[in-house]
Amino acid sequence: MECALIRERIPRDLTLAAQRLILICYVYTSSYTADKLTTS
Repeated sequence: MECALIRERIPRDLTLAAQRLILICYVYTSSYTADKLTTS
């Protein structure tokens, strides 16, 4: 949920750091969702 906020606040010159952050955020969210789907 906060991933979008983080993405929009990071300046263009920090794209590499931003991409890494978004990737971590995406992976974390995906695994969390998959975990929820598996348990339920």
